[in-house]
Amino acid sequence: MKTLLSFAVSALLVACQTQINKQIKQMPIHELHKANLVEITHFQLRDSSQREAFLLKAQHLSDSFLSCQPGFLHRTLTYSDDFTWADIVYWTDEAALEQALQRAATNPAALAFFSFLNEATIQMARYRPVALGHVGASSSAR
Repeated sequence: MKTLLSFAVSALLVACQTQINKQIKQMPIHELHKANLVEITHFQLRDSSQREAFLLKAQHLSDSFLSCQPGFLHRTLTYSDDFTWADIVYWTDEAALEQALQRAATNPAALAFFSFLNEATIQMARYRPVALGHVGASSSAR
């Protein structure tokens, strides 16, 4: 029974995320080579039973805030079986991310999204993408 419930919740979340991704104005994934910065934020929700309401706020954040930010390229929202979420956002550069973070501090859509997060679990990190297709391109095959 527990496995069936877990499967049903997973299917619902995948369907919701698919719908969110269709509605988000974002760069096609094949053009992510333009990203110079990837922001990954791990978190858990304050109340895991509020997933559907949270996904609506995540969609609203993407539609009304992120998609309008200079330097925003793409967003993927994921979750794991232990109810940890990862919000993965691609940016053209660090300055664009910093400006968006400043604007988010007073943006109603961002504040509504943040209100669902358990602050004690938030871990944000910034990464530089690596173009693996170019690694070892000049060396001969072994």
